[in-house]
Amino acid sequence: MIVLDCETVGTMYESVESITGINRSDLEAFFSDFDMDKFYEENPDFYESGDGLLLLKIREMEKCNIQQIDAVNWFHLTRTYKGNSFNQGILSLGEGINHIWDILYELQKGHVSKEEWDDFRHNKFVESKSHSAWLYHLKLGDKFHWGPYAMLVREIAFVSEEVGNHDYLDAPEIVEDICHVFDGMYHCNLLERFRMETYPCIVKFQSNQSKDYYLGIVLNFLYYQYHGMEMSLHCNTCFDGKGESVTFEQILKVEFI
Repeated sequence: MIVLDCETVGTMYESVESITGINRSDLEAFFSDFDMDKFYEENPDFYESGDGLLLLKIREMEKCNIQQIDAVNWFHLTRTYKGNSFNQGILSLGEGINHIWDILYELQKGHVSKEEWDDFRHNKFVESKSHSAWLYHLKLGDKFHWGPYAMLVREIAFVSEEVGNHDYLDAPEIVEDICHVFDGMYHCNLLERFRMETYPCIVKFQSNQSKDYYLGIVLNFLYYQYHGMEMSLHCNTCFDGKGESVTFEQILKVEFI
C-alpha cells in the first residue's frame, strides 16, 4: 500500500519515492538546479502556483512513474487535557461542542455558579452582539464549518504565523470565541485558564481520501525546505471531514508537544 506520510522531511522524501520512483538524492539535485523564481519571470503567463509547477516538472523527469496513493496520513492540531486518548475519535464541531462547554465550565469554577453559566450559554451568549459570538454561531450553525480539520504537513503546525494560519496548538478557534465573550461579560480570563490546564496536541490519523495535487504540495514544501525559504500556504493543504468525525480506528498516534 502506498501511503503519503508528511510527518518528517524524511518520511516525505520516502513517500515521494514510493509514489514517483524518484529517490531523495535525485530530487534534491533537481531542486538545486531548478530556479522557480526565474521560471516565473521567464513565463509570465504560467498561472499555476509552485505546487502545480513542481508536479508538472517532476512528471517530465525520465525516472518518474507516478503510482496511485492508497492512503494519506493527516495531522489534527488542537490543545487538550493531558491523557486524552481520543477514544471517541476526533469529533466534528457539532458532536463535540457540548464537551467543550463542559470543559470550560470546569475551568471557570469559582467565578460563576452553574445557574449563571447555563444562563450565559443559553441566553446571554445567544443575545451577544460581539464579533466572537457571531463567529461562534456562524461555525456552529452550518455543518460546512464542522470539520474536523487537519494538516497534510506536520511541520506547518509550528509556522502558523509564517503561513498565515490560526495557531491551533495555542487554542481551538471555537474555544477562543467562547472565552472572549465570557471575559467580556464576567471579566475572567478563561482563555488563559484553558491554556494553563491544557497541552498542545497533534493527532495523526489515516484516510483513504487522496487527490492528485497532494503530491505537488509535498514537492513544494520540500523545495522550500531545501532552499531555506519561508513557507507559504501552497506548502500545505488541509483535510476537511465535512461534519463527519474521524473514527478512533483511523487514529495512528496521539502526540502531546
